Amino acid sequence: MSSDLPEIVEDKVMVTCPSCDKSLASPLNYSGKVLCPICEQEFQVGDEDNFEIEIKDQNFWIGLLVPVSFPILISILVSTGILSGNSSPDLMGLMYFMCSLILWPVIGFGIAKSSGTFVKSFRAGARISAKIALIIGGLMWFWFFGFIAGGVTN
Repeated sequence: MSSDLPEIVEDKVMVTCPSCDKSLASPLNYSGKVLCPICEQEFQVGDEDNFEIEIKDQNFWIGLLVPVSFPILISILVSTGILSGNSSPDLMGLMYFMCSLILWPVIGFGIAKSSGTFVKSFRAGARISAKIALIIGGLMWFWFFGFIAGGVTN
């Protein structure tokens, strides 16, 4: 016995989990929260923006701060005298700090490109941190080369 009623098939739209980047099918007209079956993160779909990486997300802030932690640690060690030399302006400590600035964008972009290891919001924070590092690091290196070119006296 066959039914004469037409089969109702609801159109689906593909959404991406902001935590694990898994593609999920969601009803086209649905607006609300969806629970990812892979990572069990809940996220919003529908009327609101599907861009869930907000500055309210703790993983975003951690991703923003992790790449800059090495230059901060080096600057603390230099300022406390642990990495100090005998020269008047501590050139060795300054050199350690300047080299640590090179690692900042390397660590940031390394985290940002590792999609299988870290959640999306963490990687987004690291990507923004790396872009900030390119600007700040570039300006600091221009200053450093100007300082060295001007001559260093004791």
